[in-house]
Amino acid sequence: EKSSKVLDTLLTSVRYEELLAGKLLGVAGVSATLMGVWGAMLGLGIAASASLGAPGGVTAFLSVVARPDLLALFAGLFICGYLMFGAMFLALGSLCETLNEAQTLMTPIIFLLMGPLLFMPLALEDARSQVLAAASWVPFFAPFLLLVRAPSEPSLWALAGPAAVMVVTALLCLWGASAVFRAGALGLLRADSLFKRRKATPG
Repeated sequence: EKSSKVLDTLLTSVRYEELLAGKLLGVAGVSATLMGVWGAMLGLGIAASASLGAPGGVTAFLSVVARPDLLALFAGLFICGYLMFGAMFLALGSLCETLNEAQTLMTPIIFLLMGPLLFMPLALEDARSQVLAAASWVPFFAPFLLLVRAPSEPSLWALAGPAAVMVVTALLCLWGASAVFRAGALGLLRADSLFKRRKATPG
């Protein structure tokens, strides 16, 4: 958008806060559509397994996945996780003029997203693991690890504590992303200047 001057055109008719919110809501709409398709497939799977007399294990699994409390938890975790990572992606993207700059800045966030995968083998082996419980307090891991731990019915504090930290972090990410997005959209801060400062820093 910056390289094609589309961003400059948009900023003549909307404020940067509205543009940031519109981007977040637009991608959220696409994600919600995808989730709706998955939900419909899950519902059809439950109905089909019941009508066809599927094995008890399959029916039990589908029934657990479709629990209202787990679905509500999933929705809340998805929203918080989406706001955190979506705000960071949009903020860093506003600083970039080229695709190469965007890929360079996004790499650390990609690694952060991959972090919870390191705990998945442990979660499959023992969802009540203390290591998993400690890792769930990391706000960027919480959207994934809390959902994995939820079926094991941890204590209220074990869910509410990390969730509260995650919500606060999401709000901070939105606040910080708004400031960075404004600076990037107005040309006050650019990725190439950050790279030049990094190269100029000794060591």
